Amino acid sequence: MNYQNLTKFIVFSLSLSFFSTFLKAENLEEVYELALKNDPLLKAAEASYRAGKENKVQGRSGLLPNLSVSGSTNWNEYRVMDQIIDQYNSNNYSGRLSQPLFRMDKWFQFKRGKALSESAGAEFAYQQQETMIRVASAYFNVLNSIDSLNAARAEEKAIGRQKDLAKKRFEVGLAA
Repeated sequence: MNYQNLTKFIVFSLSLSFFSTFLKAENLEEVYELALKNDPLLKAAEASYRAGKENKVQGRSGLLPNLSVSGSTNWNEYRVMDQIIDQYNSNNYSGRLSQPLFRMDKWFQFKRGKALSESAGAEFAYQQQETMIRVASAYFNVLNSIDSLNAARAEEKAIGRQKDLAKKRFEVGLAA
């Protein structure tokens, strides 16, 4: 590893170590819990899942009865020669409930909505597993980077000691 790559590696490792201490996560479980709360990909998958669940509800709505209700009110005045003889409210209410016996198109629409809802659930479960994999991979990469950084520091320290030892030998005259 040349000096420039080692410098980049050390800077990258330090930034990862700073980021991990910023999160104050001690172990993989805590990192995963933070990812569940903050991961934008998982949040998008969750929103898609909730939207997909509505397909089943919307498909079922075509099988349910249809209820319509209406009402009106009118103010009536009966006048004779500009004198009010009578005044009253008239109200009108109506309701209608209908349920077709069987509509094949609505049945297939319900089945399609149910399948889409199940598909959304499977996709969300997949995204949860993908999040687990991404978090675990990133976590272990950070641990690997920290170990590599510690090894590079130890190697640098050992080379420094060898340099000091060689310098002292040269000063004493043991080395030419």
